[in-house]
Amino acid sequence: MGTAASRTPPTGACGGHLLAGATSLVYDARSDTDNDSGQSDGKGTDVNTNKEATRLVGGRIDLRDWRAADLDRWAAWMAPGHRWKSLDGPYYALPTPDEIEAMVERRRVAIAEETWPTPRVSLVIADKETDDLIGLVTWYWESEETAWPGVGIVIFDPAHWRGGRGYEALGL
Repeated sequence: MGTAASRTPPTGACGGHLLAGATSLVYDARSDTDNDSGQSDGKGTDVNTNKEATRLVGGRIDLRDWRAADLDRWAAWMAPGHRWKSLDGPYYALPTPDEIEAMVERRRVAIAEETWPTPRVSLVIADKETDDLIGLVTWYWESEETAWPGVGIVIFDPAHWRGGRGYEALGL
């Protein structure tokens, strides 16, 4: 058995990494600051220059890799004043405008270089009809020592709530 730092989350039936078996349903904006940047994260995620795009096809939504077109929308949802944040636990403060700008720039570089960690630590939840970013799904370690992964999910716009999109995202 390898060290906890070398473990990846369990694999699901579809060959993707199992997110639905985790217990936390938290979107932590801080997880988007480093893990998809194409750099080593020191947390057991093998970061490489995997240029093969990921897309998991669903009925109402798809999970996919980030695109440059997602960045302005994502930055707008990260700004204060949105209802999703009042329901987010464990209730971390939103990043400052400077932190948002830095997060967007790191994501822009990863997109341009097509560098993605394996396994992915975040995927865009995209509306099936428009392919626009409506949310994110992420994974992280609750406890590396016990190989206990956590999952984060957020649907930003209340117009997309109560339609089963988050449930579907966790099933993909």
